[in-house]
Amino acid sequence: NAITQLFIFYAIFFSPVMMPEDNLPSVLQATSKLLPPGYAADAMRATLTDLPNTNLGPSLVAMAAFSLISLAAASTVIRRRG
Repeated sequence: NAITQLFIFYAIFFSPVMMPEDNLPSVLQATSKLLPPGYAADAMRATLTDLPNTNLGPSLVAMAAFSLISLAAASTVIRRRG
């Protein structure tokens, strides 16, 4: 649906995947911490390069938290429909 596509567009385009987080406006810097693509990109950068300001551990913890929250939300929705 359109709301999901809009959320995915926002999550990918306005997260610090395409550009460093420091280059984003302050509002997007704050919201990028709530979106998983930035953590995935940071984990990928940390494993492939030796760039400064890459944190593999915190990124993996954040992605695990997003996974657990998504799994809990999906199971709740499935239970309500069934």
